[in-house]
Amino acid sequence: MNKQLATHRKVLLDLYTSLHQTLDKGAKSIDAGLRAAQRNIAAEKFLLAIVGEVKAGKSTFINALLGEAILPYDALQATSEIVEIDKSDKKEVRVTFANGTKQVVEDDPQTPENEAVPFLKKIAAVKEEYRDIPIVQVNRFLMDHYNKENGRAVFSEEKLEVFINSGLENVHNMEKEKFERKICEYVQNNISCAEIPKEVTLGYPIEFLQSKHFKIVDTPGINAIGGIEDQTKDFIDRADGVIYLHKAGQQESNALRNALENELPERVQERLILVLTHGSQIDEQERERILQATGRYYPEIGADNIFFVDSLTELYLRESFYKTKTIDEIRAIRKENSQIRRLTADCFEMADGDKNEFLDRLEAQANFDGIRKRIESDAQNSASIQMKDFANALKKEYEVLDNNISARIEPLRKKYQNPQSFALEIQKHKDETERMRRDYNEFTYELREEFNPQDRNNRYYREIDQIVKGYIAKVNGKKFDLGSDTPNTVASYVEKLQEDYYDAMKAFVKSLEKDLEKRIVDKAVDVQSDYSITVPKIPLDSNFWKRGLAAAEKKVKELVAKESEMEGCCSSREEEKEAIRRTLPQKLWEEIKSSLVPLSQRIKTEVQKNIDRLINNFCDRYKRKFDGELQERQEYMESLERDKRTNEELRDAISSLEKEKKTFEDSIKMCIRIGGEL
Repeated sequence: MNKQLATHRKVLLDLYTSLHQTLDKGAKSIDAGLRAAQRNIAAEKFLLAIVGEVKAGKSTFINALLGEAILPYDALQATSEIVEIDKSDKKEVRVTFANGTKQVVEDDPQTPENEAVPFLKKIAAVKEEYRDIPIVQVNRFLMDHYNKENGRAVFSEEKLEVFINSGLENVHNMEKEKFERKICEYVQNNISCAEIPKEVTLGYPIEFLQSKHFKIVDTPGINAIGGIEDQTKDFIDRADGVIYLHKAGQQESNALRNALENELPERVQERLILVLTHGSQIDEQERERILQATGRYYPEIGADNIFFVDSLTELYLRESFYKTKTIDEIRAIRKENSQIRRLTADCFEMADGDKNEFLDRLEAQANFDGIRKRIESDAQNSASIQMKDFANALKKEYEVLDNNISARIEPLRKKYQNPQSFALEIQKHKDETERMRRDYNEFTYELREEFNPQDRNNRYYREIDQIVKGYIAKVNGKKFDLGSDTPNTVASYVEKLQEDYYDAMKAFVKSLEKDLEKRIVDKAVDVQSDYSITVPKIPLDSNFWKRGLAAAEKKVKELVAKESEMEGCCSSREEEKEAIRRTLPQKLWEEIKSSLVPLSQRIKTEVQKNIDRLINNFCDRYKRKFDGELQERQEYMESLERDKRTNEELRDAISSLEKEKKTFEDSIKMCIRIGGEL
């Protein structure tokens, strides 16, 4: 942290302490959001989330970033859980298992062995024999059913069967029986939950960043299954920096496009860095072409936020080549390892026996100096952004104190200057208080009525109904061309239908969020609240495809039976066979479309509940906030009516309050100045 930021940080933390002390005197608590912001700034916290598609090379990238192969990354292994890496003075692995037991393994500086890293690889990797089942999802099932008293996961055979048939992803297309048998075997072997990691944290001496509390989060992938998406999103939403990894040469990514349009909040998109991995596989000219093309595909990211890297090159540099003294040692390393030989071939040839030239070319191929500098820059910018937001939040709190003390000084001054007319001032204040209370109540009443889900004329819910009706009309109106369509065509249509429905609902919700925020701002309401509304991504019912495909399979069996009877028959029988084939897509559609309408109604109901909950929460907070403030003012005025102090005592009280007001005004000016400089 540079000197100016450090100075601003100290001043803001001092202002926070003064605010805390002032509120304590009045028996008031400081806002929870402000407390959290203070903790982050005091700790100089920087959270970097590494995300991307499965097999994008996240673990290898983190290893290269740190300069050591810490996380499992080879072809036979994969990260099974979210791993958090904290900046620490020594290597230390802290793990909490699903059965509640904890274990800490740290490197002993007195021994040559590296105890922490092998332990981490052991618990964070998926065992080879279970790599072809959705391990994260199965672990979630076991954790959800863990019973502490029994010391194991407790569930019925029926529950396990329902879980196995709930649409688990069979990524290797194993035979159904083998797939289910393997899951059952894993469940039985891990039913104690004693070896399933629930939380994994690695303490590591991260050297390239100055931030005291730097944390990296490695996730199993944004399109991984088994509920991991929610955990990953939580880290992304809280992150100060986000790196999205994508394999170079595959510019278009449905997962990234969906993340940008539907998953990542605007705040996160502003700090997103896109890293294209496996850079050694692409020559320099092709790299430039890909960078330009990627910038065109994702203009919202920006060309300055797209980097090429090669993680393996960086790892070999740090673990092998930087330790060499001569070009002959480099030749020996390349000779012993075919992967290193392939990875460094171009650089070695171009270096023509010059060790320094070879290392320079490898550094350019890896490009980790560039990404480290960018992370360092973002950490500095993040500290600046955090402090600017903190300064603005402090300013608002001091403005409230300033307004409140002004409201106390004015009537006190009038009592001091003209005691005879003070009674009129009391009545005037009571009338004003009552008017404000009516206004606040009217505002919340109108807001609740406008969003009343029981009101058939509610325009917002009418809009939702129109979206649902349009969806249902498409469902009921669709007919498949029996001459050309296939069951795969039906599946593609359903997927597109669902995406269109979600997109329409999300567009409506986004518009509503903006409308709400505008009205709140217009009303000059300062109540801490989250105005975001979720459109739930409810998966298709497990019986959705099962039922439809079962009907289609039945038709296939009928077809096979008929065809066997028709072998060698006349052409009229061939026409009959073709007619049976042509019925399959429409039959599948008829079987599954009945599930779509109730699904759309479920989503509609959840969105309406979400809106209703948001409005009620806001109105409750709004009423509590202003009822409390008005009550406090009224009690103060009543206390002034009973006040028997002399004029001299009143003058001293006014002077004391004015001094306090001056400190609040100075604090506000300081927050404005720091916010401007940041």
